[in-house]
Amino acid sequence: MNIAFLHYHTKKGGVTTVIGQQISVLRDEHRCILIKGEEGGVDFGVPSYVVPGLAYDKHRDAETDPETTADEILSILDGSFEVLHIHNPLLKKNKNLIRIIRRLKERGVHLFLHIHDFAEDGRPGVYFKEDAYPDDVHYGVINTRDYALLSEAGLREQGLHYLPNMVSPLPYGDTPDGRDLVLYPVRGIRRKNLGEILLLSLFIPEGLSMGITLPPNSPGDRKIFEHWRETAAKHRLPVLFNLGTVEDFSVILGRTRFVVTTSIKEGFGFSYLEPWTIGKEVRGRYLDAVCPDFEKQGISFGCLYRSFTVPAAGFDRETFRERWTQGVTAWAGNFGMSLDMSDIERCFEKKFGGEGADFGSLDETAQTRLIEQAAGSPELRQTILTMNPWLADFFADSKEEGFRKTVEANRRIILKTYGPDEYKKRLLKIYKKLSNHVPHGVEKKKVLDAFMDICKYLPLGS
Repeated sequence: MNIAFLHYHTKKGGVTTVIGQQISVLRDEHRCILIKGEEGGVDFGVPSYVVPGLAYDKHRDAETDPETTADEILSILDGSFEVLHIHNPLLKKNKNLIRIIRRLKERGVHLFLHIHDFAEDGRPGVYFKEDAYPDDVHYGVINTRDYALLSEAGLREQGLHYLPNMVSPLPYGDTPDGRDLVLYPVRGIRRKNLGEILLLSLFIPEGLSMGITLPPNSPGDRKIFEHWRETAAKHRLPVLFNLGTVEDFSVILGRTRFVVTTSIKEGFGFSYLEPWTIGKEVRGRYLDAVCPDFEKQGISFGCLYRSFTVPAAGFDRETFRERWTQGVTAWAGNFGMSLDMSDIERCFEKKFGGEGADFGSLDETAQTRLIEQAAGSPELRQTILTMNPWLADFFADSKEEGFRKTVEANRRIILKTYGPDEYKKRLLKIYKKLSNHVPHGVEKKKVLDAFMDICKYLPLGS
């Protein structure tokens, strides 16, 4: 089979990693090429073609005509490719992309639109407000929540495909001197909820530290990241930042007792799977968007919490109310929607009107206030412990036989279910269906409505 992959670029990142995994499982038996909008980036060892009209709008020197760009792609494909696999096409990083896709469809190209992220999920700057999403093509999603969402929005089963990401084992190097680290192996962007790592560190036993591997790249995320570094230093919290820039990742993993995640939003959820491949347990925040997919496969999570409840008295609820109201109003307004003030007030009271609130639903100002209060108040820390009974054993070192069996069972399930062999089978099964015409389309308003639930608004994820 001849398969062409298309993306804006191949700079290091999550989507580029997925493209590389797909090529790695296919290239020995199938002809693969890559079409991208920019020079440079990761080299996957297959023929690569640069079409400047596919680059991000901000990286293009001149305006390009979508039909001309489509014709360049058609010339590369030369009628000999059964599949054009396009990654993340519903983000308006390139304003012409949907029109390019329509042109390709009209010329008979078998398209697979692989959705990793939705602009509707808090990213108004890359939302296609005017252009409808392409009709009568095949779509793929990485979790069953998104599958259900697009099904409700009009896509038919014959043209909508569930394609969970491939999971590769982490590198591993053991250390003879014990494990003194609880690791959060992420790039510290805002939705990773780093404040919660600082709050957890107030309850960590002597001799253990929390560790975060990498800083973010974007200026906005970097500013917040530096704020958390300064807060941790100010209160002498046992949190180590930027470990991945000074130490080999395999060595860091060797020092790790278990892996933690406090993220409030994930598309696939690698962090819930990868650590088990080297026998490391995952603890932290349960996410309804991704965890059920893994549990359905038989993966067991013994130490995930659905809420980290903190007392409202630990932060200024009224000033937070003002910021939350402004934030949710701007969040909706950026998508051209207006909200009724009574609905805003109802949702605020539902989430924050009681004696406690979920720490992950707060903004950085409220989170910082609470961390600073708790750092200096044994009484407040005791209140938090009482509100969250799971905290008492959160950092315990599990060594019993039953725990070791769970770790091994999870490792086997993950490598079998999400490993390269199964992933290749899923890809090829989808590709063989792309020649089937499916008359369907996406009602964009339904997609937007699914994400624009006021009561699910998260300041850190908007």
